[in-house]
Formats: sequence, structure tokens, C-alpha cells
Amino acid sequence: MYSSKLISKTAVSSVAHLITPTMAVVHPDSSLEDTAEVIYRTVVACPQVYVITPDRVLKGSLSIGAAAYNIFRFVLDDRTADELLPAASFALKGKRAGDLMEPVPAVIRLDDTLETLINLFREHHLLEVAVVDSKGRLSGVLNCRAVLKYYFEHKAALQASRSDV
Repeated sequence: MYSSKLISKTAVSSVAHLITPTMAVVHPDSSLEDTAEVIYRTVVACPQVYVITPDRVLKGSLSIGAAAYNIFRFVLDDRTADELLPAASFALKGKRAGDLMEPVPAVIRLDDTLETLINLFREHHLLEVAVVDSKGRLSGVLNCRAVLKYYFEHKAALQASRSDV
């Protein structure tokens, strides 16, 4: 009971320290090759690349799997290099992140509650949810592991304080 109150009343803004500001981001006009480079160079493991405008407004996302598929399909092709090179070059340089992106499955705002966030994880089977400000600008992501850690640490502390009374 105490733990459900903790979750239902806690605003995302009060756990801002859990928001990961490091994520893979590209602009809609980024080529597939540039997008793959961002994926490769991103320090943290992330399931998707977020597509943002120059002023960081979130436009969509591209799963790492979709980006990899569009690259790897040329690796398994039986055509010769001479036949394949024009198609591969077009796919890597001609396809844009904005063309391949999909709507972001879920976003959370700082004034939403952890209960809302947890419901998004559960309903959409997500490992992370994008955090946006009031103007739709991407602030970072909240991942499931960090929220679970917060929940268990605070549940134990809350129960301990209740037992002292």
C-alpha cells in the first residue's frame, strides 16, 4: 500500500536525476549512414535513435533494428559488388532518418507521475520512455532499470520509517 502511494504521487520532475541525457539523436535529414555512425558512437546502449529538429523537438524514433536491417540487407545480397554498390550507396546516403522514423510509442513530461510512466512501460512493453519538456523538446530518457531501482530503494526506506513509528 505504501509503495503504490509512493508511485502514484511522485512526479517525474522529482526523479529528474534518473533521466539519462545521453542518447542517440539524429536530425530528420540525416542519412542512414550518418544514423548508423551515431548508433555506433553512442556510449550508452539504447534501443532506438530519436529523431529531433535542430531545436530538439522530438519528431519520431528509429529502432536500432530497423536501421541495422536497412544496412545489413546488402551484406546478405547475392549480387556482385558492381551490381550492389549503387543500391547500397543509395540506401546509405539517400535514405533519411526522417523517411524511416516512426512515431515515438510513448513520451512522458516532467509533471506526469511515476505511475503514468510505469503504465507506459507496461502497456507498450518499453525499456525506456522519452522525456520531453512543455514544448516537446527531448530532455532525455527514463529507463525501466533506473525506475525499478528507485522504487525498491524508496519502498524499503518508506517501510522502515513506518515501522519506526
